[in-house]
Amino acid sequence: MASTAKPPKPIETRQTVTEMKKGYFIVNPKRRQFFPAEGVPFEVGTDDESFKTTIEVIRSMDEGLRDPHGHYHIHLPQIMEMPKGVIISLNRVPTNEYELTMINR
Repeated sequence: MASTAKPPKPIETRQTVTEMKKGYFIVNPKRRQFFPAEGVPFEVGTDDESFKTTIEVIRSMDEGLRDPHGHYHIHLPQIMEMPKGVIISLNRVPTNEYELTMINR
């Protein structure tokens, strides 16, 4: 019997200038489960290419918080070439790969 589970909703976000300059995509902790486990390689594709990346955690002790915690991000050098102010979308496709697209709104 085929699964009737809905596919996960794509992640859409407007990247900051710093993220775009450094080529990384910050992952909201609430959407962390959208991706494989930390350090597990996965495939991300664009119209032109496909590449492997991983989700990484940067340990942090932010001001005002008592305990250290992690900020999750994905290294995506392709976003460095996108125009400032666009919305970036990551969508999981049925092959368990991810699709990176740019949305102009």
